[in-house]
Amino acid sequence: MNKSEKTKSKILEEAKKLFWNYGYSNVSVRQIAKAAKVDAALIPRYYLSKLNLFKTTIGSFDWVHDFDINDDNIIDVYVGWLLASMDIKDETTVVKMLIMNSSDPVVGNFIKNINIKKMRNPILKKLKKVSPLQYDLMISAFIGISQTRKTLKMPTLTSLKKAQYEKILKHIFKGATTFKS
Repeated sequence: MNKSEKTKSKILEEAKKLFWNYGYSNVSVRQIAKAAKVDAALIPRYYLSKLNLFKTTIGSFDWVHDFDINDDNIIDVYVGWLLASMDIKDETTVVKMLIMNSSDPVVGNFIKNINIKKMRNPILKKLKKVSPLQYDLMISAFIGISQTRKTLKMPTLTSLKKAQYEKILKHIFKGATTFKS
């Protein structure tokens, strides 16, 4: 990798951290440049605009292509994702990106649409027993418990041992995926 490619990669890496953790409109090109330790003029040179750089960070995520999700393992897959990030303090995750950017006045609609197109719809196509409503309830619980632990730092949830947290997550997700309307 030559110097130019390294610089471009560093900008993308730092932009992803900032955009996904703080939200598109809360991050400036100067902040990205400072974090990447580059001149701010390099960002439009490599990515044309702040918006294009943001979209490149979104495009760098593989969405559902690597996820072997079906009716029998969906709860275990989602529980695994939450358990894997249980103790990470400064995580850069898709969940956090969705939360921080879905209500953004500039990129909110883009984020909502790409989530439906690249995550929700492909996963629902793989499911036969879990209805769209049940899946949406599970995602609501997934985001809710994640943010309650990480952002609100509810003492009873943050003090849970991994086995306790896993049991709670499975219970909540099972309730969501077996809900009958």
